[in-house]
Amino acid sequence: MRTLMQTLMCAACGSLLVLSACSSKSKHGTGSTGQGGSGGSVSADAGRHDSGLKQDAGSTTVGSHDAGKAADAGPPDAGGSTDAGHDAGPALLTCQAPKPATNAGNTCPSGAPVALKATSVGTGFNVPLLVTHSPNDPAKRLFVVERFGKIRIIKNGATLSKPFIDLSKAVVSGQNEQGLLGLAFDPNFETTGRFFVNYIGQNGGLGTQSVVESYTISSDADVADTTSPKPLLTLEDPESNHNGGMLAFGPDACLYISDGDGGGHDDQHSNNGPDGNGQSLSTGLGKILRVDVDHVNKVPKGNVTGATVPWIWDFGMRNPWRFSFDRQTGDLYIGDVGQDQWEEIDVEARGHGRNNYGWRFIEGKNHCDGDLDTAPLPTTCPVGATGTAAHPVTDFVPPIHDYYHKNGNNCVIGGYVYRGANIPSLNGYYLFGDNGSSHIWALVWNGSAACAAPIDLSSQLNVTGGVTSFGEDVDGELYVTTGSGNVYRIDAK
Repeated sequence: MRTLMQTLMCAACGSLLVLSACSSKSKHGTGSTGQGGSGGSVSADAGRHDSGLKQDAGSTTVGSHDAGKAADAGPPDAGGSTDAGHDAGPALLTCQAPKPATNAGNTCPSGAPVALKATSVGTGFNVPLLVTHSPNDPAKRLFVVERFGKIRIIKNGATLSKPFIDLSKAVVSGQNEQGLLGLAFDPNFETTGRFFVNYIGQNGGLGTQSVVESYTISSDADVADTTSPKPLLTLEDPESNHNGGMLAFGPDACLYISDGDGGGHDDQHSNNGPDGNGQSLSTGLGKILRVDVDHVNKVPKGNVTGATVPWIWDFGMRNPWRFSFDRQTGDLYIGDVGQDQWEEIDVEARGHGRNNYGWRFIEGKNHCDGDLDTAPLPTTCPVGATGTAAHPVTDFVPPIHDYYHKNGNNCVIGGYVYRGANIPSLNGYYLFGDNGSSHIWALVWNGSAACAAPIDLSSQLNVTGGVTSFGEDVDGELYVTTGSGNVYRIDAK
């Protein structure tokens, strides 16, 4: 394996959930690190094997490692399921060029799903932010990510006393949106034993940075080997908030990484012109990035072309805190946290990335940034609340759903499409929630639009403590985590 440490400009948006409203209404995010510059510069550390890449002020020098190895070499695409084809064997999955879907979405249902309930599967976690699984795990373990730096395992219905990994000494978690934020297992985990984490760490004496690095398991499959972490990338944090933090391998076996716009209000940390970091292709802020973890000096085929930062898959985002791939279709669902008024769900068909979702010009479906109106969207939007430039709204991809900040709603939590076997009537529904209100909804996307208004499941599931994330087990059953330390499974009543 080859690794690379890049330094991008960290971006994430709306105050991350858990203890406070996700939407940052002050002119500066809480707990600023004091780094006022946005830079947009990308520099790479040597990592363990690669000489790396350094990008500054628009110039790029690529290291010589991995020369002659095509980034898309390897077996065919896994076919839409992030678990499909992951059996151990001589042909390991490698990052592929995207294979765009020709029949995206789901058939609109003829009726509502059966009544649901939230079943507690674990309590006492220290602000759980994610539940996930390793591919094809016969033990059907749940891995629970805690904000303050530990990952714990629920196995055979009990939480193991020893953490899977403890990164609390490396993790910076003093501010609400900081901590251990993401976890993704290598599609070839059965062979490599490798997994990736995303957390906020120290950046020398310069503040904090988002860190993505890999570890492997020890001789004990329930305990990681922490002796030799392998850095993949770092992303400098202008402020303590807007850190994104989601990691997930797509159906193309590439690693997708979310990052916000740099923190604060109105995408303010930008040296890339009046359009802000979200619109700039010279920074990793306000983006979903796509990386080949085995050949990081090679840019995966299919990323945005002409970008100074070549790992950009989607842009124009504020804070894509949670995203997920439909394990059956490979479609990508994104919950992008809004600013003062609007939260949104974005969806793109499998392989159809390179989308501009509009921030900092537009928020939600029909609103320029800062516009409280529900009137139809004008033909152009100014930049933020104080900007003067304008941009044609036809250049932006609208969300399939948005909702206003009322009834306690203030921070969208992206979820998953249900593909389990226990609740057939829920198949194809995408579940998502809100941190402020703990509402949970379900909708179905038919490939071009939501079939109907979302179904409110809040009274059925009735979770407490503020929804922080959703999760999926090896069988496709779905879970909810809350800031009060609870993990729930979604079951039929």
